[in-house]
Amino acid sequence: MCRIDDGDEFTAFSSAVERRARKPHFCSECSRVIQAGEIYRYASGMFHGGDGFWDAKQCAHCRVAAEWLRTNCRGFLYHEVIEDFAEHATGRLDMLRIVVGAKRRWCAFLAAGLMPVPAYPRDMNRPEKEAA
Repeated sequence: MCRIDDGDEFTAFSSAVERRARKPHFCSECSRVIQAGEIYRYASGMFHGGDGFWDAKQCAHCRVAAEWLRTNCRGFLYHEVIEDFAEHATGRLDMLRIVVGAKRRWCAFLAAGLMPVPAYPRDMNRPEKEAA
């Protein structure tokens, strides 16, 4: 069920860093434009076996899903976070909101601009009544 299980030997090495955008970028997960001034995660690395390099940019909204996968599934694969997160979201309203937001590229319904960064969803092993 977790895509990281199939990608354990995918990357020989990688690095990730938080950056503030100086120009527009595209999020590798939801494909929305990360505007200048927004914080995003930039990651890069080399494919296992020296088959080339990769890079990814992840908006703050999509990072919530990536961090949930890191906590609950031992990690995530860049460019596949939302798809993997959606597979875990069955019947979970707190997670489905993130999936729908990403599919909408975090565009607010009535107001101009972006939806707020979503709250971190309840972990798989945490009881419902403890979620806050």
